[in-house]
Amino acid sequence: MNWEALRNIFLQYLEENIKEWDKDFDRLYREIIEKLKKENYRITQKIDDMLYQFAQEKIENVRALIEEIAVTITNKSFTDPLVKKIIKEVFDYKYPDGLNLSQRLWDWNIELRLGLKAVLKNALLSGYSADKIAYQLQDAIDRYTGKERANFLKESMPRWISELRQSAKKILKDLKDKKEFEKVLKKTEKYIEELSKKGSYYSAKHLLNKLIKAIEEEKEYLIDRSIKYYIYNKQLTRLKTIARTESANIYHKAQIKMTEEDNDLIGYKWMLSKSHPEPDICDYYANVDYGLGKGIYPKSKVPQQKAHVNCMCYLKPVYAWEIKGKEKENPAISEYVLRKFAPKYIKELEKKGYNIKDLFDEERKSFIPK
Repeated sequence: MNWEALRNIFLQYLEENIKEWDKDFDRLYREIIEKLKKENYRITQKIDDMLYQFAQEKIENVRALIEEIAVTITNKSFTDPLVKKIIKEVFDYKYPDGLNLSQRLWDWNIELRLGLKAVLKNALLSGYSADKIAYQLQDAIDRYTGKERANFLKESMPRWISELRQSAKKILKDLKDKKEFEKVLKKTEKYIEELSKKGSYYSAKHLLNKLIKAIEEEKEYLIDRSIKYYIYNKQLTRLKTIARTESANIYHKAQIKMTEEDNDLIGYKWMLSKSHPEPDICDYYANVDYGLGKGIYPKSKVPQQKAHVNCMCYLKPVYAWEIKGKEKENPAISEYVLRKFAPKYIKELEKKGYNIKDLFDEERKSFIPK
């Protein structure tokens, strides 16, 4: 079996499948915005039902993807006992937070719906801030005249612009969105400045109407962008993370199950993924030494689960004729490697005199909790 070639095919298949979800989430986002505008930005039962139905479809997509990968890698039918066993182990596995895959997908379903309500509420609060400024301008035009009105507007303008900017600060997450919002804000600022120079009541009223339109654009922009960010950057990203992690676990388990009866196979070498950006627990896995060489695990001791969320590291089967060492019961790991991926609080404890090896839990394959 050419596991390297199979892994490349697996990764390509995985990414092609989850990339298709971008179109589905784009459709969802556009439908939500369209329905919210019609309902004066209220999440009705119809919208909630639409979100629930969408979440159920995506959950089924994840399940189907994982099952299809198990069937493809093993080259066996879905009813084969080995395939069933691999899928069950992945679906039943409980992470340190106590959740298995089904529970994690259910949590995602809940977050998609309830989280959207919270995002919309925050965006509307920002919109109310913009509305308040429009009301204050209306009041200033009705109450003051000439120079008095001009002075009032000049004095208030910096505060109002600041309020508009602050109203969006917690909602707009993306730098591009912030730049786009500044364009809308500049337009609003321009109208306020012109209002402060207009002497006649009717001229001021005319400009006020333009200003209210600009503020309305700002409000809609904030709502639109905050929902778009939530749908794409949070919910789509989170679902893809779940799919990548569990698909990788399926591949990992299938490789072990398909080779564990091979008498010539002595163990597995933990290979760091090229997408491994910075040191983490995988560095431990790739450097632990059971006497067979760095990163080589005896069959009985190979990790049965991926090291962390989104882990794309992989196993390389190792045969008896490839190594010279003799298996040890307990692994050796250098302090350098532990220090390399240790979190900040562990490094601080080491500075206070603690031995970094004592701060690492070998059984849990992680440092002691903060």
